[in-house]
Amino acid sequence: MDISEKNTSEKIVQTFISVQKSHTNSLYSGVIPLFLADRQYTSALKDDQDNLIKLDTTIRGQNVSITYHPTTIEKVDSKTGKTYTERRVPAGSEKKVLRAIIEMTIDNEAGEIPLATMRESNGLINIVFRLNHLYTYLQKKKMSMNWTQLKESLDIMSGSIVEASVQQESNSDTKNDTVGNKSAILQEVTKISSEDKERDGLYSVTLHRLISNDIKLGQYREIHESYFESIEDDSLQEYQLYDTLVQFLRHHFLNSDRKRPEDYPFSFSARELFIANGYIDEVATSTARRRLNNLAKLIKLKGVISDAKMFKKKLIKEVKVDSKGNPALDDDGNKIVQEDYWCTLVPTSEWAEGQYKANGIYNRKNAILESAHNMLDIK
Repeated sequence: MDISEKNTSEKIVQTFISVQKSHTNSLYSGVIPLFLADRQYTSALKDDQDNLIKLDTTIRGQNVSITYHPTTIEKVDSKTGKTYTERRVPAGSEKKVLRAIIEMTIDNEAGEIPLATMRESNGLINIVFRLNHLYTYLQKKKMSMNWTQLKESLDIMSGSIVEASVQQESNSDTKNDTVGNKSAILQEVTKISSEDKERDGLYSVTLHRLISNDIKLGQYREIHESYFESIEDDSLQEYQLYDTLVQFLRHHFLNSDRKRPEDYPFSFSARELFIANGYIDEVATSTARRRLNNLAKLIKLKGVISDAKMFKKKLIKEVKVDSKGNPALDDDGNKIVQEDYWCTLVPTSEWAEGQYKANGIYNRKNAILESAHNMLDIK
């Protein structure tokens, strides 16, 4: 890498870090289900479950195709001391760990050096950190995990292959680009051995291309960290669904009016939100209704809406489509009709103000990165 390329790579990283301070990183890949949430996938896969889990869907007008390849991890029975194996795919715990790793490159106190360092290398984003710093950071953020669970999450993210393809809008108005990659969420996980005590024992990880591209291409928006603070009320079980919804808002609610947000309500389908959150199996209508009611309480509690009446849902019926976009048929050749909820919310003026600022920062930041993209020939 010559000097100009090095300077450009540093500009990409520094732009990300400077923009994200005091905010949670809302990467565009946060609305792509790289991590699964269905109960049958969040723990060990059963012996009769397929070794490949496939998803073909549409999220916010983009065609998303993902194949999840489980990894086999070794565990020790706490009672007998015997070892056994489990097949696992990335799920909610792994999503929390990945967010913490990225946030450690940004979050520091009183001007101290961040707990992790980030750099661009060979077109991908690499992060270096100490495992005990990651453990402490998770505790600080009230995302409790013991050492065994933390190491398991790293093993799952480095072993399970997630093959993802996203048909997304190009900068050109006349064509679409397909961004795809087949790799682990954390590639090339290495524990560094060095005579330099400052480097010895560090962990080095390289991020999945979809996630790396978000940082390189500036596909991230700012959400104040207060919106992501943990919820103590155990009666509200929809935090992960809420997490995806606020990222939906930041990345797609681009017409927000900070003075009259009621003039620009935001609409989405419940099925789309569940899938983006990692629920790739069908969600029963009764379950969706209950969880949306809980979600309405949560977004009011977090200040996204001012009143529960600002969140409305309507039951709709539509013809189910297959992976090719054609009507799905039952065994008798009849079209399959499925129920869904069409949801609309009107955000608070505080959220709309933050959205307005985030949109402005996004545009200015992309202008800064334009030259870097050209120099590195990013596609």
